[in-house]
Amino acid sequence: MWLPLKRFKIIDRSMEPALLEGDYVIVNRLAYLFREPKIGEIIVFKHPTKRQFLVKRIVNKLKNGLYIVTGDNTEKSLDSRSFGPIRSNSIVGKVSVIVK
Repeated sequence: MWLPLKRFKIIDRSMEPALLEGDYVIVNRLAYLFREPKIGEIIVFKHPTKRQFLVKRIVNKLKNGLYIVTGDNTEKSLDSRSFGPIRSNSIVGKVSVIVK
């Protein structure tokens, strides 16, 4: 069953200090139905080449629905610096709630 909210567990340190390893986030999958993602928002998206989901912050928007994303802890983050910009259709949703 498809639900508008989905829970994800943070499994690495790439978003510290905002999100800690072991935290859970609730993602609003309808957040971008009527508007585009904004710079500064934390999102969950499908990795461009691997079968996994990542949690990162949007740091720039390019033309044609492309976004540059990075982790807050850049030393520990696999992000756009390694795989390039992500497409808007790979975004699952906006992180709306953090459960510590």
